[in-house]
Amino acid sequence: MNSKTVLGVVGGVVGLGLIIAMAISIAAGGGGSEVLDNIQEINQTRADLQESSGEFPSNEQVAGSLDLTVEEVVNRDRAAGYAEVEVTGDPLQPLTENGADPETGSVGPTLSGINAEGEPVEIGPGGNPKAVVFLAHGCVYCQQEVPLVQQMVNQDSLPAGVDLYSVVTSTNPIQQNWPPQDWLESEGWTAPALLDSANSASARAYGMTGTPFWVFLDSQNRVITRVSGLLSAEQLQQFYALTALDTVPTGGDTPDVDPGGSTDQDLDDAPTTNAPETTQASS
Repeated sequence: MNSKTVLGVVGGVVGLGLIIAMAISIAAGGGGSEVLDNIQEINQTRADLQESSGEFPSNEQVAGSLDLTVEEVVNRDRAAGYAEVEVTGDPLQPLTENGADPETGSVGPTLSGINAEGEPVEIGPGGNPKAVVFLAHGCVYCQQEVPLVQQMVNQDSLPAGVDLYSVVTSTNPIQQNWPPQDWLESEGWTAPALLDSANSASARAYGMTGTPFWVFLDSQNRVITRVSGLLSAEQLQQFYALTALDTVPTGGDTPDVDPGGSTDQDLDDAPTTNAPETTQASS
């Protein structure tokens, strides 16, 4: 039976060291001192509440502690590049490095959240097959993938019948290109972009092992295949053509498509109440 959980943002990961680093990043430009100050206050409050109770606090608890409305908490989170995500369904196993994807044919969990404008975004069954790319603003390979994909979208050079979605994940105010929505806007990114929680609830639900991370789904949200790493234009066309067939490979066979390339920001095995450690690659 599918489970339904609502996973919040941040968790207890944001300690004093990160908060200090966030403050230092103001001098480097960041996303603006006001946004940093706001999210620093919220993150510190979440960390304090979780330390005292042992449980991840709700937005209502955070709002009460700071004498803010829940809407104000949500808006501050959104400005920083993350938001609550509702995950409906069973999580997928992490993608293995070699061999067939163990989750081929499994129904991927439905993700319900918002984009940077606060508009609803849902990735789930129904409609066309889907290509979902998980992107991290501090990942140099994502910084290569985004303009390539957008150019192909602009030139209409991807096989038709597949809808493109993106998940903005592993957001970290001390890494380059923060906040992520500004980075994507500067690249002219047009795909719907769901903001992941700061503990990467969406990424974990789909078994992400690094960024960029691609998930190709049929119209029923069943996994056709997942790929971790930078994809070339030729590889994207191959995966899109495979996905457009709207058919799950049988027998657990790996689709006859070249594997992905370089990846960054691997997720660790930390509990879901903690954000994954990320490594900022140098340009």
